[in-house]
Amino acid sequence: MTSDLTRRLGQGLAALAVIVAVGGLGAAPASAHSQLTSTTPADGSVLAVPPPEVRFTFDAPLLQDTDTISINDSEGNVVKSIHPTPEGDSVAIPWPEGTAPGEYQVAYRVVCGDGHPVIGAINLTVNGSAPAASAAPASSTAAAASTQTAATTPATPEATTAAASDAPASSSTSMLPIIIGAAVLGAAVIALIVALVARRGGTPAA
Repeated sequence: MTSDLTRRLGQGLAALAVIVAVGGLGAAPASAHSQLTSTTPADGSVLAVPPPEVRFTFDAPLLQDTDTISINDSEGNVVKSIHPTPEGDSVAIPWPEGTAPGEYQVAYRVVCGDGHPVIGAINLTVNGSAPAASAAPASSTAAAASTQTAATTPATPEATTAAASDAPASSSTSMLPIIIGAAVLGAAVIALIVALVARRGGTPAA
């Protein structure tokens, strides 16, 4: 009788242990809080130019109207702070225009579907390097300045004197056929007058 009671008691304790173990496994996922899974850009990124936005993605959907994201400079001053609208399991803040190069912290506080807030921050560095394409306008400007300088530079006295000396020579050369033609025509007219006078046998009046 005693051994039978002992056997039944042992079986009951074993069943109780299994129930407790199964119950514990089932409760573990329910008690785990949602977590951040990724960010864009990644934490610690060093960027040549500011990103268009900073996005946080979590392992569970976010509750509406409960989230806050702020961008702070290296002195702790708030550069921008918004209450963003979640997109499922992610939320983003646009990067403000006109920010100076430097180190920034992007902090967030969100509430996931389990009702627990998740708080954290990432760090970014913007070094402000200009893209290589910006050198092209400088080259164009230099070329334009060079063209303008060449156009406005006055001619040297030697060049002006040489040009002036060439002009009369060209004019004299172009007038030479006209002078020769006039001389030949004048000689022909004189010869015709002399021939007419000789034919008439008289002397032309003075």
